[in-house]
Amino acid sequence: MDTISAIKMRRSVRNFSSKAVPDKVLFEILDATNHAPAAGGYYNWSFIVVKDSGDKELLANASYEQEFVKFSPVIVIVCSDSSKLESDFGEENGKKYALQNTAAAMQTMLLAATTFGVGSCWCSIDKEKAVRNALKIPEEVEIHGIVLLGYAKRVEPMVSKLDLGNITFFDEWDKKVRKTSILFPLFSKLEEAAKELGKQIGKRRVKKVVSKPIRAKQKTKKK
Repeated sequence: MDTISAIKMRRSVRNFSSKAVPDKVLFEILDATNHAPAAGGYYNWSFIVVKDSGDKELLANASYEQEFVKFSPVIVIVCSDSSKLESDFGEENGKKYALQNTAAAMQTMLLAATTFGVGSCWCSIDKEKAVRNALKIPEEVEIHGIVLLGYAKRVEPMVSKLDLGNITFFDEWDKKVRKTSILFPLFSKLEEAAKELGKQIGKRRVKKVVSKPIRAKQKTKKK
């Protein structure tokens, strides 16, 4: 699966089957996650893989009491140690960059999972202390979120997205017209429409050719 397909096919899965995620696939997903970009080359993330039912129950209660969390075959807790980032960039910026790093890692995890046909869901924790105490996470390490991994019971529908034309500006805020092309972002939509029209025309031509009766040539007798 190519990158663009993975991005567009990714869904937040909240209804998992009981099928286990093979360790080999889980390792591949985590290995891909570890290749995410990081500010200043400081890779501040670490992962706790949770499969124990008791710990999953704890995480479900700690993530706004969302019941579906505990039914995920695998839960990955994404942790962060921002000490090096804070040392180089100051406390405020260091914490901000650390959060950006783990966000990039979590998105990479979601896309890697999609590539392997594994469903995923990014969730937040609101009772961090309970999780920290139960799983013996050091005080200097923050919990930035959890990712649920498993095989989806059904294909989730796509949620409607924002109109690109309303959220894309050029050179300055709220300037939606690009100097070199006043049709942006219409070009992308026109290209998609043209491709779809081409497909439909192609299908009609094929259908017409297939449905057209083939008349056998009559042989003329020589006198």
